[in-house]
Amino acid sequence: MDEFIKLAKNSIEYFLENKNYLDVKTKNYDKNHNGVFVEIYKNGLLRSISGESLPVRKNILYDIIYESVKAAFFTKKSDPITKENLKEIKIVVKEIYDLEIINFLDQTDDFDGLELTYQNNTFTLFLENYKSKEELLEDLLKKSNVDSWDIFILKKFKVIKHI
Repeated sequence: MDEFIKLAKNSIEYFLENKNYLDVKTKNYDKNHNGVFVEIYKNGLLRSISGESLPVRKNILYDIIYESVKAAFFTKKSDPITKENLKEIKIVVKEIYDLEIINFLDQTDDFDGLELTYQNNTFTLFLENYKSKEELLEDLLKKSNVDSWDIFILKKFKVIKHI
């Protein structure tokens, strides 16, 4: 099992038992400052997702711990994880790096996702869920409710997917 997936699962289990965040030694990861998204699947369907494209905490391990607990217990779209359904979930950790502002979609030769920020709201979508980068951008604009007259920030990024 991937070490980031194991950490995410252990974080959820620890929070279930102790109602507190797992504490880990992070010396080997103090220089890893990539963003993190944690996805939780149940029965093959995305149940919840939580994350940030930029690092928020001391290093990536603390971000994984926090985002795992947030996805498992504090999202409004699904019921919290319980001891009974813990074995039914699958966790995916997406490590975000090379975040770069772009002006036009044709500047996106090599990317795994796009992030759009508009009026202090951020929308993040991953290319793996779309047939083309044009379809991804179209959906991103629709979800964020922006048009060509709005002022927004568009960023591309790369992903290391841990499963």
